[in-house]
Amino acid sequence: MYSLLLERRLSNKEIGEILFISPLTVKRHTITIYQKLHVDNRRAAVAAARTLGLLPKELTAIR
Repeated sequence: MYSLLLERRLSNKEIGEILFISPLTVKRHTITIYQKLHVDNRRAAVAAARTLGLLPKELTAIR
């Protein structure tokens, strides 16, 4: 779900509000995802996750 929120180009604050966590926690998780996928931005992280089959092909609705 987290990667789908990244794909929607939401800010750390917006993601934090949806997940009920602080924007700093979002930032830390995002950095960890970048490191694991060997990327340096959100678009590349989403693309790498899709390539690896970690995300569905289409964006699902998230409230």
